[in-house]
Amino acid sequence: RHLGSIMAHGMALGFVPGHGVARAGARGGPAVCRARGGQGDAPARDRRAFLAEVVGAVAAAAAVARVDPAVAVDFDVDRFGDKEMKVSTINRVKQNFRNLYTENPEVIGKVMALAFADAVTYDRDTGQGGLNGSFVFEKDSPDNAPLLDAIEAVERIKEVQSDVSYADLVAFGAAVAVEVTTGPRIVVQIGREDVMEADPEVKFPLTGRRAVSQWIDVFERLGVDGAKASVLFRGGFGVLDTIGSRRAAELAEKEALNDDLLGDEDVTYGETKKKRRGAVLVNSNVSTLSISGGKFGNQYLKGILELYKKNEGSKLDPTDAGLLAHEGAMQWIVKYSSNNRQFINDFANLYEKLTLLGSRYQNAQLRDNS
Repeated sequence: RHLGSIMAHGMALGFVPGHGVARAGARGGPAVCRARGGQGDAPARDRRAFLAEVVGAVAAAAAVARVDPAVAVDFDVDRFGDKEMKVSTINRVKQNFRNLYTENPEVIGKVMALAFADAVTYDRDTGQGGLNGSFVFEKDSPDNAPLLDAIEAVERIKEVQSDVSYADLVAFGAAVAVEVTTGPRIVVQIGREDVMEADPEVKFPLTGRRAVSQWIDVFERLGVDGAKASVLFRGGFGVLDTIGSRRAAELAEKEALNDDLLGDEDVTYGETKKKRRGAVLVNSNVSTLSISGGKFGNQYLKGILELYKKNEGSKLDPTDAGLLAHEGAMQWIVKYSSNNRQFINDFANLYEKLTLLGSRYQNAQLRDNS
């Protein structure tokens, strides 16, 4: 049935009917492995034997060229059907994370950090790793200890939305964390396939003075400015974690006073009024939810820079002290502290780029080869 295709692949590999597969000679020159009986017997060559050899050669070449799918980021762009079904799926994912952040705001920064930690496992040399859901197999990693609450939160959402991969959930979860704190809507592609094993370990701790140098090394290996990306990561996590902590404290106080868990003054619904630069993937009809406690922006970086200028370094977290001590990072802290719009835009662009590291589009490849 596929004789023509098989023959074509055979020819591409150097396989010629009646002559076998071309091989390099002992001194690097071309050599030919001929079928028994010589050239004159080529027309009588066993057709089935020829096809078997071609299929074997094609399979062997494919095996050599194949990237191990266990540690790649495979996208099935048609996984959720047409655009309407994709939008519906995305809306459900976003609403589940809105509900999570409303009830458990203390995880909002950690979900963002989890997405970064999963994405930076990408290896440019091998094309493996990336944001592929491998974190479910990496709970025992010391670097993931501070993120266990976030992992468990994503697992709970997975229980009620099993059709979406862990990789897609955490990718959207971080984007929603930015959105519900009045940040921009970030482009996130849906259709990732989960891997079935842990990625090769990459040191990307959440905190600690040594964490800064490790972040910079990791980001540099990904082909981005390490100091700049580290400042964006720390600034983004810092402001989200602060907002989440403040909101959690508000909820605890309300609970202690036997008030409603959520008050109308703390949750606002409605369409986003301002459009910021930063890509929008889907125009969703799901209500926008903003949680109190602050807005996504450069506030965290401004705060640590102010402490530094006041010589109040003792009040700094060791991670922030390490960031301020790095000359390249310090330049970006100063720059972003005076330009909130640029911080927000650069963070969104960095995150979008990280979510696509190591991506392979299954159906797109099939269409290109047809």
